[in-house]
Amino acid sequence: MRKSDCIWYEVCPIKEFYEEEVIDEFWLREYCWSDSTKCVRRKKEDKGEYVPDNMMPDGTRNKDVDL
Repeated sequence: MRKSDCIWYEVCPIKEFYEEEVIDEFWLREYCWSDSTKCVRRKKEDKGEYVPDNMMPDGTRNKDVDL
């Protein structure tokens, strides 16, 4: 884990989607590996709120991903 990685990175579905080549590296560069405080997923997790697996870091739902 890099210093800049999100605290949820290792357990986040976004990481898994990237490793399975379902989503582009853009998402990790923009949210996971840089300023993760702008990630909607992280904000919800930090508040203890439900976060659907298919929710992208910008808050949109990606119907093409399925775990």
